[in-house]
Amino acid sequence: MNRFNLRQLVTTASLALLLTACGGGGGGGGIGGTGITRTTTSGVITGFGSIFVNGIEFETGSASITVDDNTAASESDLSLGMVVTITGTEDASGTTGSADTVVFDDSIEGPVEGAIAGQLVPPDPGGQTKTFTILDQTVVVDKTTTVFDDTTFDTLAVADVLEVSGFVDAAGIINATRVEKKSVFIPGVGTQVELKGVVSNLDTDPNVRSFSIGTIVVNYPSTTEFEDMTEAELVNGLFVEVKGIFDGTEVVAEEIEKEDEGFGSNVTKVSIEGLITNFVSESSFKIQGQAVDASNATLTPTSLMLANGVKVEAEGPIENGILKATKVEQRGGDLKLETKVQAVDAATGNVTLEYPPDSALQLVNVTVTSSTLLKDQNQPGGTFSLGQLLPGEFVEVRAQVDGSGNNIASEMERDSEDDRILQGPLDENANQTTPGQPEGSVKILGVVVNTDATTQFEDENDNPVTADVFFAAALTGKLVKVKDDEPGDGVADEIALED
Repeated sequence: MNRFNLRQLVTTASLALLLTACGGGGGGGGIGGTGITRTTTSGVITGFGSIFVNGIEFETGSASITVDDNTAASESDLSLGMVVTITGTEDASGTTGSADTVVFDDSIEGPVEGAIAGQLVPPDPGGQTKTFTILDQTVVVDKTTTVFDDTTFDTLAVADVLEVSGFVDAAGIINATRVEKKSVFIPGVGTQVELKGVVSNLDTDPNVRSFSIGTIVVNYPSTTEFEDMTEAELVNGLFVEVKGIFDGTEVVAEEIEKEDEGFGSNVTKVSIEGLITNFVSESSFKIQGQAVDASNATLTPTSLMLANGVKVEAEGPIENGILKATKVEQRGGDLKLETKVQAVDAATGNVTLEYPPDSALQLVNVTVTSSTLLKDQNQPGGTFSLGQLLPGEFVEVRAQVDGSGNNIASEMERDSEDDRILQGPLDENANQTTPGQPEGSVKILGVVVNTDATTQFEDENDNPVTADVFFAAALTGKLVKVKDDEPGDGVADEIALED
């Protein structure tokens, strides 16, 4: 569903709420004095029990839910990792709300065409990401942050037909937040696909009727339906969504829909999660196609540097089509922690992680919030609650340090035991015991990890370097990643400088 339809839903829902609040036009104070605010929220579903998006728990009991243009969908049709747009209300605390509409529209659907086993360029030796193409569009999946349904990070294969939800970066790459395997593509057999892009090479000759999206040729016979546009409005440069049948060479369009950018012209409050694109300055960039001015915003953390590719959530009113952000918070983060759980406090959201050696465990605290994506590797597409997380279980965490020095988890995945990973900025200069020798130590998040003759040292480009080169560059604040092979002994098997 495009933004035009979404704005119609916003207008209808707002009118209905206004009439209710005013008693159908009679007296009353409206919603202004109740602490309830109209809001439009767009981001990843991070949990259920209602649905959690951008840290707000939205009740959906009376909501109109649309999933891929199915207007009769229900909450059971929604899944973890989907990027959705919600219109509704939120309370004064900004933690709970009520949804009037919930809309999901995938980023792309089609067969994986190649390079599924290839890593990003430059290569990712840790096997954390994979990149491939679907209908000439590049997709990146992340072992920790992408939700996998009916497939896994390890079993993705060429010819898998995937439905992908995610955020598009400045290079046009889809960074997947969720992938679901729908079927397996058989050459010559028509497969249902969906793709979005800019129309080019349009040929309206009645005997041709075709255009291109990237290198994909789209044929539109006279039976093709047009949504939110007429056939006469189909022109080069128009951004559209195409649904149709792909035979391995071309797409025969069943439906062509005009796609609009942005979330409206004037909206009281909007919260949008996504990757920064079209960055010019703090006063001029985009998130999910929405123009943003963050020149007067509070940035969290205060050290946050806005730039293309940075994942953030921006909040504020939209005025004349521009989101005037009052705050921008980073999502994701540079901290990576993969290890066992030592203790869980579900009431406060505090999870204590432990690092070897077992003779003197070293502890790191992370905080789980309502914005944290909780994944369960043992239940594809599944999630869990902190009340279900037990000491001794193995988790993979992405986090960032907030302005108060707390480690705030953006993603936490419960998984089978594996190598211990610790990535973060150095607390102090790395210590090399003797120049020319590999023995030494680094300290990250208060955890001391030793190095010895078995440790492999690497630079920012994943090239092997000597211990002397590594220690000379490993200064306070430098981002460093340590791998301690299972079961973990407190001595790094690999240690690398990171960008």
